[in-house]
Amino acid sequence: MIIYFCSDLNKKKSFGLEKSIIPIKKKLKTTGLKIYIFKKINFKTIKNIFNCKIVHIHGCWSFSNLICFIISKFLKKKLIFSPHGMLDPVPLSIKKLKKKIALFLYQKNILKLSDYILVNSKLEKKNIRRLEKNRKIIVIPHGIDNYNIKKKKNKKKIKLVFFSRIHPIKNLKELIEIFICRKEFSKYNLDIIGKIEDKKYFFEIQSIIKNFNYINVKKIKKNKYKMLEKYDVLLHPSKSENFGIVILEALLSGLYIIAGKNIPFNSLKKNGLGKNIIFNKNNLSKSLIQFQKFFFNSNQYKLKLHYNNYVKNNFSWKIIAKKYINFYTLVSK
Repeated sequence: MIIYFCSDLNKKKSFGLEKSIIPIKKKLKTTGLKIYIFKKINFKTIKNIFNCKIVHIHGCWSFSNLICFIISKFLKKKLIFSPHGMLDPVPLSIKKLKKKIALFLYQKNILKLSDYILVNSKLEKKNIRRLEKNRKIIVIPHGIDNYNIKKKKNKKKIKLVFFSRIHPIKNLKELIEIFICRKEFSKYNLDIIGKIEDKKYFFEIQSIIKNFNYINVKKIKKNKYKMLEKYDVLLHPSKSENFGIVILEALLSGLYIIAGKNIPFNSLKKNGLGKNIIFNKNNLSKSLIQFQKFFFNSNQYKLKLHYNNYVKNNFSWKIIAKKYINFYTLVSK
């Protein structure tokens, strides 16, 4: 079976698409599926679409994706559309007028006329239904490679980390403002790790970020899981996430999660993996105190192993790849 991925991965700002699409292609290649990735419009592009059975469009607002959609419809190919969170409420509020025009002119037609819409979480499915009541919305989460954490001595002090791109949507400014306004937070070590994606935003917080250990993700040469293993809690105050693969990366590294309300992982508390909170001084302080007491009265390695095993048992690529194969098989019929 040949599948054609349409996405602007050659753009400087891919908004995490590359992190999502390249692993899918790599993992599904081992199963026998042939996946080609669209890069630019030319004769080869049209030829590849002509020869494939399924066209899978990733992302929104791209002119090249629109052309890919039109050609695919003309050739009567099976069409799948994955918005990757770009149609969630918060992203839609950024450059609002421009996106409203694009929605009216073509993006809603891609939603309406696709054979299937593939999303990464139930939350994203709910958000899509607000725009288009397409019944054929399938949920398949992102997959992740397995990683085995190492056994270490019990700690006497917990270490916190913010690990995400530096962008207003990730709420870093609000997080560090919480930390610098209360003395009780000074007893915690908070490191900030991330790629600067919005330079203007980074400039705004540069003076206050100096109070913390900031590490540009580009400087991390070693395995990111080994780096994350040094910490105990991931603070993830993001305003919006269509999935939040960093949550999986942190859990796989043995970290407890304290995340915002607007992320798809709303079962953190149920599975003993973390909490979803409204990020403010009182909620964060209470959550950290509760975790600290529990952490120091537990077998810390077993606790971290529980987080690690949850990801392996639910989100490993071996499991997720099967879901993709079953889905593409269904679409091809």
